Amino acid sequence: MGSNTLKQPFLAEPQSAVPQSRKIENSARPIAHFHTPVGARTDGGGNVIYVDFSPADWRMATRRQFAQLRAYTTGWDGPNSSAIDDHTLAIAAHALESALTGLVDVPTPAIVPCADGGIQIEWCLPEGQFEMYFYTDGDVAAWLRDQTGAEHEGTGLVARELLKHWAARLGRTTTALAF
Repeated sequence: MGSNTLKQPFLAEPQSAVPQSRKIENSARPIAHFHTPVGARTDGGGNVIYVDFSPADWRMATRRQFAQLRAYTTGWDGPNSSAIDDHTLAIAAHALESALTGLVDVPTPAIVPCADGGIQIEWCLPEGQFEMYFYTDGDVAAWLRDQTGAEHEGTGLVARELLKHWAARLGRTTTALAF
C-alpha cells in the first residue's frame, strides 16, 4: 500500500476524488447546511423523529449508512448538489476506525450527507454533542459541546484530536484475555 493510500477496513476501493470548493457562511460551526441523517425516520414535514443510536455494532451500522450514501448522485439535493464522494467516505471511515478501535458499546453516529459531496458525522448524547465534517478535498473540521455547555472546535489535526477526545467518552476499553 502506497504512502498516500488510506487503509480502508470496511470500505470498497475508493474512486479518485475531485476536489471541490466549499463555502461556509460566517459560521463558527463546521457545517452550514443540515440534511436528515441517513437511516433516520421523519414525520411528513421532514422533522427527524427517530435516529437509531444503539451501540450494538457501530461498524455494521456505519457500513450500511455509507452504502446508502454511495447512491447519492449529482443533483440529489438540487441542481448544484454533488454526489457523495467515495474518497471522502474512506477518510471518514479511517478517522472513525482510528478513534474507536478498542472501544465497545459505542453508540452509532448519525451520518449526514452534505450538498457539496462531503459528509458530517455526529453524536447527540447526554454526554454532549460532537460533529465532524469531512470535506471532499480531505480537510476536516470538528465541533464539540460538552456536558457543561463549553464548546470546542478545530480543523485538521485539531479536529482529529477532538474526535479522539470525544471517543474516550463514548465506550469502554476492551480488555484482552490471556490464557
